[in-house]
Amino acid sequence: MIKVLKANKKLIAISMLLIIANFLVEFLKISSTAKIKIEKIITSVLILSLTMLFESILTTFAKDFLRKKEIELTSLFDHIMKGVFFTIAILLVLENLGISIVPMVATLGLGSLAIALALQDPLKNLFSGIHLALTRKIKPGDYIKIEEGLEGYVEDITWSNTMIRTLSNNLIIVPNFLIISRIVTNYHLPDPYLAVTLDVGIGYNNDLEKVERITVETAKEVMRKIIGEIDFEPFIRYNKLSESHISFSVILRVREFSEQYLLKHELIKALHRRYKEERIELFYPVRMVFLKKHRKEGGLYGPKNP
Repeated sequence: MIKVLKANKKLIAISMLLIIANFLVEFLKISSTAKIKIEKIITSVLILSLTMLFESILTTFAKDFLRKKEIELTSLFDHIMKGVFFTIAILLVLENLGISIVPMVATLGLGSLAIALALQDPLKNLFSGIHLALTRKIKPGDYIKIEEGLEGYVEDITWSNTMIRTLSNNLIIVPNFLIISRIVTNYHLPDPYLAVTLDVGIGYNNDLEKVERITVETAKEVMRKIIGEIDFEPFIRYNKLSESHISFSVILRVREFSEQYLLKHELIKALHRRYKEERIELFYPVRMVFLKKHRKEGGLYGPKNP
């Protein structure tokens, strides 16, 4: 509580000064009409100040509560809180100034269709952002891939767009409506652990049992070095007999999307070194061509013309 008050000490000081000023107006030697106008102005500013103060305090407590529940928050939460309290403050100020809001509401009702058409795209993005925040299928820190090929870590979800940071450290700004209207792959759901495959090809002269044993041993060592202790045993699966080699896949696991690149890098180096030590032949393209001898009658194409 003390930290919250310290963070809002300027608003508290302004509110206290306005309360004192409103009290001192009574002692001014001016007409009662002028006093009423001054009091209304001071009260209106005080309403705005107190509303900002309450919004800041309630937002801070709400964030702390939600973080304890392990709920990720975005900028959209701040925007909604500010919007709600700002609307309340405007209504209170208008009421204090003696301005009736009933005609305004009626006017807004008549012009709501025109406003909705004019703000069609912003409203779509706003409600799409609220949908993303409530469903929590996409949240900051998740690695996602949109069907157009855009991919990266979600940095923030605002009232209008979702910010995605790519692995090359660039920022992609995507409208919220595009996120919910496209097919999106979230690599952090249902959990961030991810299966990774590395395709390898070896020659036909190798002992397949030996290849499997050496590959699994090497994969375990590399995973322990790069990932650390993880409840997963790497394995391989032979999957194809090609013209010049036997193909198989090494299946590993990482704790999150970006770890796969370093893991593959180190595993390729380790397998190359271990295969050389164990005399395991890696595959390289080979094509054997058999040439027939020409027949005496005129070669492969039959007898020559006389």
